[in-house]
Amino acid sequence: MMHFLLLAIITIFSSYFLLVLYLIIGWLKSNSNTQQTQNPAAKFSIIIPLRNETDSIESCIQSLSGLNYPKDFFELVLVNDNSTDNSAHVTDKKIKNLPNAKLIHLTKKKGKKAALELGIETANNPIIITTDADCNYPPSWLNCINEFYQETNAKMIVGPVLFNYQTTFDKIQALDFLSLTGTAISTHFHNHKILSNGANLIFEKKTFTDINGYSFIDSIPTGDDILLMNKFNSVYPNSIKVLKNIDCLVRTAPSKTLAKYLNQRIRWASKISSHQNTFSQILGLIIFLSNSSLIVLLILGVVNIKLIEFFLIPFVLKCFIDFLFLFLVARFFGEKRLLWLLVITELFNMFTVPIITITSLVKGYSWKGRQY
Repeated sequence: MMHFLLLAIITIFSSYFLLVLYLIIGWLKSNSNTQQTQNPAAKFSIIIPLRNETDSIESCIQSLSGLNYPKDFFELVLVNDNSTDNSAHVTDKKIKNLPNAKLIHLTKKKGKKAALELGIETANNPIIITTDADCNYPPSWLNCINEFYQETNAKMIVGPVLFNYQTTFDKIQALDFLSLTGTAISTHFHNHKILSNGANLIFEKKTFTDINGYSFIDSIPTGDDILLMNKFNSVYPNSIKVLKNIDCLVRTAPSKTLAKYLNQRIRWASKISSHQNTFSQILGLIIFLSNSSLIVLLILGVVNIKLIEFFLIPFVLKCFIDFLFLFLVARFFGEKRLLWLLVITELFNMFTVPIITITSLVKGYSWKGRQY
């Protein structure tokens, strides 16, 4: 029995270490894009679906109004997805003095994809940017995207997203999310397009129309980012680029409670079975097994203290290899101050990852006041 357990531990954690090493290589070899001074050329339509966003929409619009990009080169299209709070009124009041902003209402359908689709249909400009109502943006955001688009002529651009944070729980989420952003950039280098974020996703309106937008993926409530990226990738596999530049970094809000965090991650995990990407499923399986096995080893160590080394050795090694990757990503984005929470975040993930993975396979989730 012990020989089998030892073999399983070695196999699982060897796979995990190779995976993180693979990510480190991808990160180191991926190009960072430094912004140069360039005149505006691309015209953007920024689509913001909103549902019950009274607490955040004013800050989002305020941030967007501070972009240092000519106002006649971009528009804000805010789409009210049947909000049951005061979001529409607050939004309408906030954009009253913004000539390049408009609020439209989703009436015949519901859901984020339907709201985005209506916004894209209404958009006047050729380049679409999707984002969320709880985000904020650096003044250089559109300048950075403009330059990268002119340079690459990409059909789709995946932009970086990180969390804002104040509390310790926020910081744990921020560090964990930093690893997802780093993984997205690294795997794109290796030509595995498995992650994108609808809070900072850029694509051509014409191409979106040519591939029939969200058709065939509209029955899945989530996945307006990853599933759409997969559609783009199936037709234009060499025209999806990742933007590795801190000047294009969008910040979004973390979950306020543990229950909301778990619900959010269950929703995210449900995408894996939906987009049927073999590499992402393997990656998810390795992460699940490494964390689940640590729980098993910890229980064995508690039952028999002589076996505690079976937990401590792989746990310490996992912290070390994760630190190497996270240090590179955190240094690039100026977030090294989060690294002191690494061990706490590792312990947090050790318990939550198995719960999230299993629950996503057997249970639905709630999102914006709707049950799926």
